[in-house]
Amino acid sequence: MPTELGNVRLMQTFFKWNSNSLSREVPTQLGELTRMMSALDFSDNPQQRGTFPTQLGRMSAMESMLELGSADHAGSLTAIIPTELGNLVKMTSYVTLVGS
Repeated sequence: MPTELGNVRLMQTFFKWNSNSLSREVPTQLGELTRMMSALDFSDNPQQRGTFPTQLGRMSAMESMLELGSADHAGSLTAIIPTELGNLVKMTSYVTLVGS
């Protein structure tokens, strides 16, 4: 995944990188998408390893649909979910954190 995606700072909805066999860590630069309000989706990537960046906790505008993992692949996600996601205090619906 290109680190330059973090430069799309005006993005507010629908960043979906799902079902594509993502096997590397998510770039820390995605934490720069501080205007994201909904639909950040990294689901259905059963080869995902390592950690999700702590910088995702900077997406303080997020209100709905944060998906890291998938019920279809329960137990297959081995990436670490950062505690900084607790900073997403505006989240009101649809959070999926499925892992091993």
